[in-house]
Amino acid sequence: MKKFLMIFIPVFIAADLLLLLLLFVIMPQQDYAKAMKLLNEGDYGTAYAILEKRGKKEQVIEDKYDRIVTGRDAGAIGSDERYTMAVYFMDSGRYDEAIRLLKDLDYRDSEDLLESCYTAKYGSDYQKGSIYETGSVLKMGTFEQDNDESDGTEPIEWIVLANEEDSLLIISKYGLECRKFDDFHSNVTWDTCSLRKWLNDEFLHGSFDAAEQERILETALEKAGNPQSDALDGEDTADRVFLLSFADADTYFISDDARICELTEYAKANSKYAEASGMTCSWWLRAPGFDNTLTATIGRKGNIRYTGEVSDS
Repeated sequence: MKKFLMIFIPVFIAADLLLLLLLFVIMPQQDYAKAMKLLNEGDYGTAYAILEKRGKKEQVIEDKYDRIVTGRDAGAIGSDERYTMAVYFMDSGRYDEAIRLLKDLDYRDSEDLLESCYTAKYGSDYQKGSIYETGSVLKMGTFEQDNDESDGTEPIEWIVLANEEDSLLIISKYGLECRKFDDFHSNVTWDTCSLRKWLNDEFLHGSFDAAEQERILETALEKAGNPQSDALDGEDTADRVFLLSFADADTYFISDDARICELTEYAKANSKYAEASGMTCSWWLRAPGFDNTLTATIGRKGNIRYTGEVSDS
């Protein structure tokens, strides 16, 4: 009897171990494979139920977020789910994902949560109501400014020119870069110039992170002519970063002094005119000058210059 018991107990334990392996190893692996198959087939509800039952809640949230980003049947994800996901990302310190979910969400206290995300990510400049007054200054994006590349790029300061309820028109406080309006001395307008391409490509993608880029709206711009010349106006455009027109320069600034622009140390170091002009600079408008080889500018003293300067200067 003792010999039988000694044999029987190990067999029993081995069988119990096999049962545990089936329950805790083999079955979860089978469930996971089934859930992945269901996701690929678009049966999200059943797949998510399996994953959550197996403690994979985070994976469910990540897949739902991916569906929203890629547009994969994103319409089926309701406001309550988006809100819950945003809270999860906020609690995890992933503010970019939370901002993307909250910025178009009108649900419960989503607006307050969005402001909290901006404050956590960008600092006090993004506290609710602090950046909306005309003339106030906010920070967004980065660009080399102190001419010391060893310490990285510096935050860009922007002046609010107009508050249009759900959007702001802003202009950089300082002259950030010295660039030609166009790389070639030829007839040119805003829609065809190389500066427009640089602003909406290299500058936009190099100075702003993904979340910031999403906040920068595409603006429909009417062609900007010169009321004192017969130069061609060019074509209407749609841009996210752009120069002002004559009308803008007159409307949004109360005086020549208000239009005076100071250079950053970096811009000054890269300008062939800075030594003669000091720390102030002329800046381009998006309108032609006397003819299409010239482009209108704001002068160093803030005056509107209808004659313009050579576009490749």
